[in-house]
Amino acid sequence: TVDKPESTVAAILNTLDFYIDKANLSEQHKLIIRLKKRRYSNELIRDIINKKYNRNHTSNYISTIFKQQICGKIGETAELHKEYFDNRYNPNAWKTCTCCGKTKLRNTREFVKKARAADGLSNRCKECDKELRRLKKEE
Repeated sequence: TVDKPESTVAAILNTLDFYIDKANLSEQHKLIIRLKKRRYSNELIRDIINKKYNRNHTSNYISTIFKQQICGKIGETAELHKEYFDNRYNPNAWKTCTCCGKTKLRNTREFVKKARAADGLSNRCKECDKELRRLKKEE
């Protein structure tokens, strides 16, 4: 159980919480996973989500959201974290965004593709590119 010092359950749950925080989940997705961790049924989660967010989801759709969207995002986040760890000593694996100044992995998961660039990637990371597109759309 979680209370025993020799148990690995606490470490696993802490790791899961770390990746949940990093996964950039919507508020609705965060609520679903919190309720799932408390072992709420899909029917009860459906009722809570439908009431709070004025939705009309079925319990089957709650299951689909959890398995395909939430678990998928958490898994992608864990994979990216592993890539960061594996490439921590490889200076050629990194690129700095010209907008935010963050150094990120040199790949299409982090940077927008750009055929004319020497490395095939834009100088802007995807987060900055998304924000710039949103700002232009508002103008």
